[in-house]
Amino acid sequence: MKDPIPPRITSKIDFGLCWLWTGATTNKAKNKYGRVFWEGKARLVHRVVWTLLVGPIPDGVELDHYCRIHNCCNPEHLEPVTRLENFLRGNQAGARARRSNRCVHGHDLTDAYIDKNGARNCRTCTTERNQARDRRMVAA
Repeated sequence: MKDPIPPRITSKIDFGLCWLWTGATTNKAKNKYGRVFWEGKARLVHRVVWTLLVGPIPDGVELDHYCRIHNCCNPEHLEPVTRLENFLRGNQAGARARRSNRCVHGHDLTDAYIDKNGARNCRTCTTERNQARDRRMVAA
């Protein structure tokens, strides 16, 4: 039986709990993803390995690394999720803020409102900001 992953790819994988890609990576400073030339294009290696071992990646989803190691290409460490779910699982400031129940000033966000851009806004901060603006306008 033919090996599902070609040797030119497996030769650059350090197999362990995580399958760490030792070949070329993306140029991102901290989050370097493995890259491989596949079917005429440079592609992310975890997506290529997933496609070879599991099958096509469904439309509208991306692969989230459970292990949080971006150069890991072990399909058991990957899960197809929506872009929003993948973002919310991350540790960027925006994801941490979105998961929080408090605004940057410590107010409760359970009654936050969503603006036209989809951002969550603290009602208390908005009220305080509007009152300060009104006081400045009266004083002027």
